[in-house]
Amino acid sequence: MAELSRYFQKPNVATNVISLSNARTGAEQIGEAVSGLGGAVAQIAQRDEDFWVEKKLSELETGADQDWDSMVEAAPADGAGFERDYLGAIDKRYGDARAAAPSRRAAQKLDLGITRQRSSREARARGFEKEQKFADRKTTILREADNLGQSARRENGVAPYSPHSTLIPPGTLASAETGQIEGFYSAGPANAAGERPGNLGQWSSKYYQPRDFADGKNMADRSGEVMISKQVVADLDWVTDQFGMGKLQINSGYRSPWSNLRRASSGADGPHTHGKAVDIQVRDLPQSEKNRLYSLLKARGFNAFGFGEGVLHAEKRDGTGKG
Repeated sequence: MAELSRYFQKPNVATNVISLSNARTGAEQIGEAVSGLGGAVAQIAQRDEDFWVEKKLSELETGADQDWDSMVEAAPADGAGFERDYLGAIDKRYGDARAAAPSRRAAQKLDLGITRQRSSREARARGFEKEQKFADRKTTILREADNLGQSARRENGVAPYSPHSTLIPPGTLASAETGQIEGFYSAGPANAAGERPGNLGQWSSKYYQPRDFADGKNMADRSGEVMISKQVVADLDWVTDQFGMGKLQINSGYRSPWSNLRRASSGADGPHTHGKAVDIQVRDLPQSEKNRLYSLLKARGFNAFGFGEGVLHAEKRDGTGKG
């Protein structure tokens, strides 16, 4: 009994209580450690998601830029459908990116970035399409105004085209040879009296006058400079004789570099700036007669051609590809 009494003395009981308290404190510490580790893992996962979102948005920007460059290059002159097609292309990229998101939270963050990207891209595409439509409409209006001006100012001796039953057919003029006339007719802009300084006193043509080849503000204005190859003028006389319809209407002959840059897509060094190119009005001509005119010009040494907007472009190029 004495031993049992000593077992239940206060010092021993206090020791056991302290031991139990220490055990609980250790379990709590382990729990806190596990909880902290879980938080750290969650932070790492969140940083990985944020990095994935930033990387994917950067890739989408690059892809959208590539789509823009290729689609702008292939866009029609009036820009029709550009906004729709461009947004369709980048929307596909966005859809693929959403499907690859590693988590719902990453997909939500990605959507926020995509919304900002798409908004700016949509505005840019809409602006480009409107600008193209405006530019195309402006070109159409100016072209039609030039065409009306040509008809209203048709010169004496330039009759409307019509089929001619007695004309020489194509392919029968192989014996025609280009002459060897040297030099250019050259003169500055016309003065108030219509006179031009230069060597036009040497002008020699059966059908054409210097103003037929003169530069101007547009195709109806012929008050600017003149520079045209003497050989080109002589060859046009020959072609006009053979074609049999009288004087051909020259829409454009010489153009200064500035004028060519403004009126044509060939830049400041286009063929008209070298004085060896002409645009001939063929709007009223049937295709068979266009072909015949082409064959006559080719037979006389013209070696570069183009059809467009009611004209036949013909020029003489040297070995460098220029007039």
